[in-house]
Amino acid sequence: MKHNHFSKQRLLWLPVVLCALVCLLTLIVSAQSVGTVQVKQTEKKTRSVTISWSYSGSVTKCELLRYNKETKKYDSIGTTAKTAYTLKKLEPGDEYVLALRPILVAGGKTTEGKLVKIRVYTTVNAVPKITQSETTDNSHKLNWKMINGAEKYEVYYYNTTDKKFNLLGETANNYVRMVNLKPAMLYKYRVRAISVASDGTRVKAAASKTFTAYTVPGAIKNVKTLDLTTTSYRLQWDAAAGATGYIVTRFNEETGKYEEVTKTAAPSLTVREQASGSTAYYKIRAYATLQDVNRKGAETNVLPVTTKPLTVSPKFVSGDPARAKIKIKWTPNEQCDGYRIFVTETEGKDLTMAAEVPVATTKTVVVKLPKKCNKTYIYMQTYIVTEQGRVYSDYSSPLVVSTPAEPTTAKGK
Repeated sequence: MKHNHFSKQRLLWLPVVLCALVCLLTLIVSAQSVGTVQVKQTEKKTRSVTISWSYSGSVTKCELLRYNKETKKYDSIGTTAKTAYTLKKLEPGDEYVLALRPILVAGGKTTEGKLVKIRVYTTVNAVPKITQSETTDNSHKLNWKMINGAEKYEVYYYNTTDKKFNLLGETANNYVRMVNLKPAMLYKYRVRAISVASDGTRVKAAASKTFTAYTVPGAIKNVKTLDLTTTSYRLQWDAAAGATGYIVTRFNEETGKYEEVTKTAAPSLTVREQASGSTAYYKIRAYATLQDVNRKGAETNVLPVTTKPLTVSPKFVSGDPARAKIKIKWTPNEQCDGYRIFVTETEGKDLTMAAEVPVATTKTVVVKLPKKCNKTYIYMQTYIVTEQGRVYSDYSSPLVVSTPAEPTTAKGK
């Protein structure tokens, strides 16, 4: 009987012990503190931002809040047990303040932790397109549209050695001029818009698409006219840096335009069958074939070339060579602007100009001969006056005048 009585007593105490244990556990849980939150921005876009966080300690969920600039208070967005959140429908290049409040739910009781604030940023739009202008053989200008909200632009250049884009610098303008480049070369660039937050944080947009710019070949220099005749000549110039070839154009009087005569790989051009004493006007420029496109260099100034005029042959008319004075004549070349007459005692050498006649229609002139001379050679030359100076014909065949002791004679060769 004693044994049964003891068992009943033990059973009566069991509910009391269990209740005490439950109360004790409840007190322990209730006394547990709320953990903390570590938050960071993990993604920036033009219209959204994403934040993520982690916990230290006991946290059941978090309340998300957003600072209202007008009311200067934090408005609740809601609560979540997740560890990331994306805030949408924002303005490009702006900044926002968010907050997280850790919450612990235990033993039927909700406990809020300390509010953790974070400033987040949206980016501005990326530069959509780059163009180039003011292109020379050693420079070009890159241009792009201004981006709303952007205060600066970073410019990157592709380095072929390390095969990556390197930052060249930044500008507040929507253009940059690249200098000290090599002729007839391709260069790759990217531009990145930058916004600057009120706290000085630089927020970078996505980089633009890669843009390939170019330089053109060097300018044409030292153009010379060689082998000039009455109907032909050769134009020659120094090779231009980076040139694939050269484009030669000539002025067409009928159309009033410069039209392409030829493309040549060599820095020269031979012209034939041009009328004597006529002038042609040329322009020359180098080109380089880059990405299957002919990129043209600077064009020369107008290059006028005048062929030699036809000469005329002198004939003896009258006079006394013994007295060192005779009269000669010729058939006028009315395409020229004048004539020059030369005398010499040695055939083809040591010519001395004896007279100049600046009228194309003139037919005769009196020539003084050397006084002490048994035989005199008389040559004629026509000329044309151009803006660049005179263009002279070849010398004529000589008129040979003899001075014998007896009566004067003269004969032409």
